[in-house]
Amino acid sequence: MPHVASSASASSQVHSTGFRSPQKKAGRRHCPNAYREPERHSYSEAPHRCGVPGWSLRDRIGRQSSLDLGLLSRVCNLEVVQEVLAQHGFGQTRPGLGKVGALLPLYLTVYLVLALCLFPGEPYQEVLQLFWRAWFPGRSRLRSPNKSSLCRARQRLGGGVMAGLFRAIARPLATVETPGAFWRGLRIMAVDGFTMEVAQSEANERAFGGQIDKHGQRVGLPQLHVAALIECGTHAPADAEQGRYDDSERWLAAQLARSLRSDMLVIQDRGFMEVRLWRAYRKTGTHLLWRIAANVATKVVEVLDDGTYIAQVQASKKNKRGPSSDHPEPIEVRVIEFRVEGSNELVRLATSLLKPETAPAEELAKLYAERWECEGTYDELKTHQRGAGVVLRSRTPDGVQQEFWAHLIVHHGARTLACEAATAGNHDPDRISFVLALRLIRRSLPLASFPTTQQAAFEAAIAELTEPRSRVHRRHRSYPRTIKRRAGRYPCSPRRGGGSRSPASPAISLQRYGE
Repeated sequence: MPHVASSASASSQVHSTGFRSPQKKAGRRHCPNAYREPERHSYSEAPHRCGVPGWSLRDRIGRQSSLDLGLLSRVCNLEVVQEVLAQHGFGQTRPGLGKVGALLPLYLTVYLVLALCLFPGEPYQEVLQLFWRAWFPGRSRLRSPNKSSLCRARQRLGGGVMAGLFRAIARPLATVETPGAFWRGLRIMAVDGFTMEVAQSEANERAFGGQIDKHGQRVGLPQLHVAALIECGTHAPADAEQGRYDDSERWLAAQLARSLRSDMLVIQDRGFMEVRLWRAYRKTGTHLLWRIAANVATKVVEVLDDGTYIAQVQASKKNKRGPSSDHPEPIEVRVIEFRVEGSNELVRLATSLLKPETAPAEELAKLYAERWECEGTYDELKTHQRGAGVVLRSRTPDGVQQEFWAHLIVHHGARTLACEAATAGNHDPDRISFVLALRLIRRSLPLASFPTTQQAAFEAAIAELTEPRSRVHRRHRSYPRTIKRRAGRYPCSPRRGGGSRSPASPAISLQRYGE
């Protein structure tokens, strides 16, 4: 499978609409009517290459008003892409001399990376073949670039552009009329972490790391550790932060404070409770509802009328080794304890909503279940969009970052389409199929098709199959045959029932303080 790492060395940063100048060779014919600029020329499909007199790819792209990526263009249009590229220093840079066909425009590269995530099981050359003629119609003799051109273009693009593009378009989608998206005027959000497996390579191993067994040995594929801010009502990712596998989930979650607003209620699971993180989130004005362990918030300050109580939480003792000025002051939280019907486990929640009259304990206890919408979002991203058992194809850290952020952009586009459909039909966004929305985006893509007549289709197929780049060249194995995924310890339980309907919410039994 092709990947970002290429045998060619990475070139210097260039502008997305720039091209390398071809080096003239003796004896080569040049079309006298070809478009030329001093020290600047067209891509590999120059007139003498593609057989189209008086035409070059630069001239064709210059007349291209916009590039179509189907329904995904509604959230990621060409103007936004060019603006993000300019913000990352690709606005005025011009390329130097180099090999003909070595460069792809960077805005085209952004769209091709998104296309790779829409078709995660397809190789580079197939994606190029599908989109190239659709983007440049009427040029039947124009060949698509080789996959090596896309590899080099991705190297030049780096990992920061796709992250900037996601943050430029990511936002909560629900309105006050969206069912299940708000509670008492607060937008329901959730923060949680997950991992994504990446391709095995030495660069990825050094950059991301992975799981370690009980003997201290690395097992499995390298993994990317991610913390995401999800809108529970629409499953739309509003922000995300990625890092190494061994990066603290609390540290990753702390970076998401940049996207919090005062009209939000953020729900988090156990393991996130930390005084510094609580203070960082509360500084933005957002309200919090976090699950806490049994040994947290045990210092009772005041017992409230509804059976909940105000407790004091101090910073962890692990953080008291530095200067005393670095120690955060204790915080006061309201603790809600309850049990779920059918379980004897005592669930403890800490919230910044201290007044029972404006934030009833029973409502907050039932609201905590909304945190599981994060798991549905990750299932959509990892199982249905990327594909079950599929790893990110890139073998370099920059390429992994490109793919990860591109997957989030595609997911946000599908969720935007689903949310618009829910609004138009006055439905709950949870009842709109994500898989169908993703299929509709793929169906809307302007994919190239074969010629209409059977003879023309046969000639086009023979011409493509006989090209040198279509011939199979088997490479020697770089890595030994090893099992990267081991079977689980427990067998899978058989499915029960025939529908996909969600079960009814279990009854909540509040626990009063002192019982």
